[in-house]
Amino acid sequence: MMPTISVIVPLYNDEKYITEALRSCTRQTYGNREVIVVNDGSTDNSLGRVCDFIKEFPNDSIRVITTPNHGLSAARNEGLRLAKGKYVCFLDSDDSLRSNALEECVKYLDDQELDMVTFDC
Repeated sequence: MMPTISVIVPLYNDEKYITEALRSCTRQTYGNREVIVVNDGSTDNSLGRVCDFIKEFPNDSIRVITTPNHGLSAARNEGLRLAKGKYVCFLDSDDSLRSNALEECVKYLDDQELDMVTFDC
């Protein structure tokens, strides 16, 4: 069985970019994933964009939680607390993943017995 990857997306006032970040998660060639969006007290329509996206793709494994604004590190830590995957990927809310990014990461992690993979998109 393929290990689960938890993609943690901290979100603060990125309504302009969050939809593309989430779209890049749903387009992954690697299917065994969960996406955790941690809305870090956004004051714009970021949360609304996420909710609209979830309605559009209801079968995808996307969860969203909202916390008071405590910064990027706190949002990532909250995502880690909720993550169920064997592996974790952090994705900034204004970035996106290539469609095979998670598949390639798992290949390196499993084949090379590595603890961490970093890449530049």
